[in-house]
Amino acid sequence: MRPHALTSQRRLGRVAIVPLKIVQFLALIGALIANLALALLLRGRRAPFALALFAFLCIALTLVVFFIWTYPANVATNNWTMIPDNWEQLRRDWEYSHAANAVVTFAALCSVTLSVLTTRERTPSGGVGVASGERPH
Repeated sequence: MRPHALTSQRRLGRVAIVPLKIVQFLALIGALIANLALALLLRGRRAPFALALFAFLCIALTLVVFFIWTYPANVATNNWTMIPDNWEQLRRDWEYSHAANAVVTFAALCSVTLSVLTTRERTPSGGVGVASGERPH
């Protein structure tokens, strides 16, 4: 890492990044709860339930990846303000963990979107009707 990059990181590290971390954490926990709630609401509907559950598991997987690869690299480098001996391996793990989380998060987004799009409302008689805003054929 270039010395001037560390200087910039030191300036940003304690001021701008900490509140962003809190917002990111709250958004991730919110997504986890929302996807679990959707899956629970769709329990009796095969495809929508499976898709919502898959989205929940994807979001949970992002937490696993973060705590196995990303967080240890952040701690070892003091949030990239110092360079430990194995910083190249740490940087590689950190970069791959972010790439993996981007793919997994996109899969969660696609899955929850498909879950919502394939969900049909139930009529008062217990049958399946059309979703809101859809015209019957």
